[in-house]
Amino acid sequence: MPFAPNQPARELRREEARQEISGHIVGPMPPREFFSKFLPTKKLGKSKNTAPIQPRIFEKMSQVSNELEMYTKWIKALEPYCGGRIVQVDSHSQNTFDQDGHPFGPDITTYFDVPAKDRKEKCTLTQADMLLEFKYSSSDDPFDDNGDSFERQTKGAKETLGQITVYATAQLARQFRTHIFSILVFPKYARLLRWDRSGVIVTGKIDLLSTDWIPNFFLRLERAPPELRGVDTTVRPAKLGKRTKEVRDALNASKEAVFLEIDVNGETFIIADLVFFGASSPFGRATRCFRAYHLETKTCHILKDSWRNLTPSRRPEHLIYKKLEEKKVKHIPKMKMGRDIDESGKTHQTITQDYVDKTWSKASYRLRTFRHYRIVLEELGGHLADCHNIRDVVTAIRDAAEAEAEAAQEAAVDHRDVSYANIMIKYDETGVVHGYLIDWDMCVESDVKYTKEDSSPERTGTWYFIAARLILQDAKPQPQQDRTDDVESLFHVLLYMAVHFTDHGLDLTTDLRDFVTDYFHKVDIQPDGRSTGGKKKARFFRDRGDDILNCIKNAQLRTIIKDLIPPLGARYDVQPVHETKDTAGKRVVVRGDFPPDHDSLLKTLEDPKWFVDILDGHLKEKTDWEEHAELVPQRILPPLQMRETKESSLAASALRHRSRSLAKLKKEREAQQTQAKKRKAAEQEPEEVPVKVKPKTRGEPVKKRRRT
Repeated sequence: MPFAPNQPARELRREEARQEISGHIVGPMPPREFFSKFLPTKKLGKSKNTAPIQPRIFEKMSQVSNELEMYTKWIKALEPYCGGRIVQVDSHSQNTFDQDGHPFGPDITTYFDVPAKDRKEKCTLTQADMLLEFKYSSSDDPFDDNGDSFERQTKGAKETLGQITVYATAQLARQFRTHIFSILVFPKYARLLRWDRSGVIVTGKIDLLSTDWIPNFFLRLERAPPELRGVDTTVRPAKLGKRTKEVRDALNASKEAVFLEIDVNGETFIIADLVFFGASSPFGRATRCFRAYHLETKTCHILKDSWRNLTPSRRPEHLIYKKLEEKKVKHIPKMKMGRDIDESGKTHQTITQDYVDKTWSKASYRLRTFRHYRIVLEELGGHLADCHNIRDVVTAIRDAAEAEAEAAQEAAVDHRDVSYANIMIKYDETGVVHGYLIDWDMCVESDVKYTKEDSSPERTGTWYFIAARLILQDAKPQPQQDRTDDVESLFHVLLYMAVHFTDHGLDLTTDLRDFVTDYFHKVDIQPDGRSTGGKKKARFFRDRGDDILNCIKNAQLRTIIKDLIPPLGARYDVQPVHETKDTAGKRVVVRGDFPPDHDSLLKTLEDPKWFVDILDGHLKEKTDWEEHAELVPQRILPPLQMRETKESSLAASALRHRSRSLAKLKKEREAQQTQAKKRKAAEQEPEEVPVKVKPKTRGEPVKKRRRT
């Protein structure tokens, strides 16, 4: 929908996806090897389809004058080779929505053994087998078979790469899959793609006129068992019969909810289609949590489905929980069971990483190996946004901080992924809230000796909440992540709650959005492909806060944040530097002293529970908690524009107020508004010559755009 109001958001999402896939592409794989490895004839079933492959079946499609004409000609050309089990639908005119609510529309949606009654829309994402993208111009091809780099950097190529990544992300998020296939089609050639949680393998160009690889692909796919097509057979539609109401009531599911059986360690749980968090990337752990009901025990649980990083010394998460329980670490949920779905690694393990070093591969990076894993925990009540008031939010974060500290001190376990999503809550019978720190699968054990194979080629942590020093551009060599970084992440979670869920009176489209964008979202992509950021976080600590703190109306919350800043800020203190001349007249650089309290603040960080103690001190105060105590969700609109610069941002703001304070910004805006009123008054005077309005500067408010 070019030029539509939602176009900027669509382009932003594709740019995010393109940056997400960068460094995860392996190719160009020869088509013959693609078939022999991923759809080998010895593993295919028998088919009644004996239609011989006719030559040049794509002749008419190669002669089209635009992209729209390609769809029907593609479908008609391949119809004889789909065997009745595969159905291709032209879905380009219909918008569907991904896991985050962003609209998109694949050109063709392919179904496998799905009756028409179960395909409610042209692109029914939960039932789709493949999503196909068509491009009329080869300049939009994101891959280059002959270049030094397989990934092309032209504008059209980047847009296409982001587009197909959005499709893959959405399909993997809405289905239970070990991998998926997709096809990228041009008038005279196509590419086959295989996606798993490690990366994507892409074939070289497949000539549509002189080869029969594409019809052969459909013939093989029609004969392929579910495992080869990437279907997770450990999840099935549930047949509950008379117990349907019991399960619906237990899971608090709607009448429209679809119930599924899911296997964990030989036991079966029932889940409804209620996902706490869906994966916003096609790669990585892809953690999804469900409320699950055990039919035999009639108990509810949290069932976590993920892909764990498989390394020699990194233990599965259920063993970490067992260790924490043995060491009596507080505020950790009880673990019922956990296990790899296929411990042999034959079906539920990524394979893209195994092809990086092939002679045809142009990949110059290392990819991680992931294995499908599930763990079952006791049922909890929700996340921080489900707290009754601000005091309960602080209490829950305090409990999570104690769990982090005791895990590091008593069990030698550093979490390394503290985030909003990994702090859950539960109210007891007396109405007291308790916080729990979950998701320990990326932790490190300081009493375990790790090898190079155990290290991750990417940073661990959630970008919004990761410690600034780990992502700063000038952080070379890469800092060693430690438990103080987890404490800093706890602070970022608290500040996130303050600006997103409390009443502070800030303008959601300017002041607050600019702060949130620079503090939590901003990512700069360096020439070497590294993602850097954290400048706003570091400056916030270095300046011991920001004017935005004074806008937080709850007095206790405001004071807590201000008290937590100095110890963490000491990590970002810099020595003043100036040039002078020595006795010989030669210029020398002289470094001044750190701030007076620098050393004492760093010493505070050595206390494993300093963070907990500060929160405890304020929680004991009975005053200043009642006023402005309610949680008020703030709908912070994402920026509508992205700047085309070398320092591309995932959430770049239309206004770039980097170093100026909010107080100065407000004064500037007030002055500009006064000037605007004077200009308007002057224009309304008939005897005066109309005054030309100067172009807007960076300090002026932008005109709001209508959003759909």
